[in-house]
Amino acid sequence: MTTPEYYTVIGAGHGGKAMTAHLALMGFKVTLYNRTFERIQVIKKRGGLDLESGEHGPRGFGKLEA
Repeated sequence: MTTPEYYTVIGAGHGGKAMTAHLALMGFKVTLYNRTFERIQVIKKRGGLDLESGEHGPRGFGKLEA
């Protein structure tokens, strides 16, 4: 039996949001933290992030845990 992996990404800048969505699309349980809640309020309300990449990159809605 394998233990599920949980990740928390700290910082909701461009890189933090992209990393969060990518990990979620890969099937990992992910939370996103930012020191100012206002920056992630809409993300929390939607329950995740949309990710769009280049032609061969991942894309879709990455669901967050909390």
